[in-house]
Amino acid sequence: MPKPGMYLQTHLLPYGHLAGLALAAALLLGALPAAAQTPSTPPTRTLSVEGNAEVHVAPDTALVTSGVVTEGDTAAAALSANSAALAKVIAAIRSFGVESKDLQTSGLSLTPRYYRPEKPTASDRPRIIGYTAGNVVTARVHDLGRLGDLLDKVTLAGANRIDGIAFVVANQEGLLDEARRKAVADAKGKADLYAAAGGFTLGRIMTLSEESPAVPRPMFARAASVAAPAAVEVPVEAGEATLSVRLRVVWSLPD
Repeated sequence: MPKPGMYLQTHLLPYGHLAGLALAAALLLGALPAAAQTPSTPPTRTLSVEGNAEVHVAPDTALVTSGVVTEGDTAAAALSANSAALAKVIAAIRSFGVESKDLQTSGLSLTPRYYRPEKPTASDRPRIIGYTAGNVVTARVHDLGRLGDLLDKVTLAGANRIDGIAFVVANQEGLLDEARRKAVADAKGKADLYAAAGGFTLGRIMTLSEESPAVPRPMFARAASVAAPAAVEVPVEAGEATLSVRLRVVWSLPD
């Protein structure tokens, strides 16, 4: 009850507004059961298959890594001797027609050599008695028929280490495309086999992804780490390079 002297103020909605609110509430209540009863969409059935393929080809390029190890009483002497010896090795490689863009030096090292007595006493300490310098050069060689002769010449020029030979294929795109076609056919053959064995049919391809880097696996040949005899050419066999592709294909399965 309002106290004496106070006024009670009320707001009355017109009849039309009340009718509109009642209609909106009825529509909302009527829509809720229908939304709750809407069935969820079943997940799409799929078949995922991996396809693999390899292409074997004779390599046309060799990566030859050779170098020089030298010693000196001082770091400067060891490094100077190494640089002069490696320059002769590089000159021998260039005389075979290898261009500058196909030559790369790497692995430069300079380490001290220590004297350590066989039976050290408490006062003995390791002391530096000299330095060892090393450097290598990698040559990209396209004339594989002269590769053995090249190895012989670089050792005669002063190379006293050969870290190995990697045989690769220079132009790969056409061969890789062939491997990709074979990989897709391999995946399709497996999918058809599963469909026949499982009693279902394949739908459309949903996704196709290449899962492995499409690069050849280089074949390595290890060579001696000391100079070869001058009268004997180093025997080298290139063999075959393998280019491989692995991919995954996903098919839909119609109901």
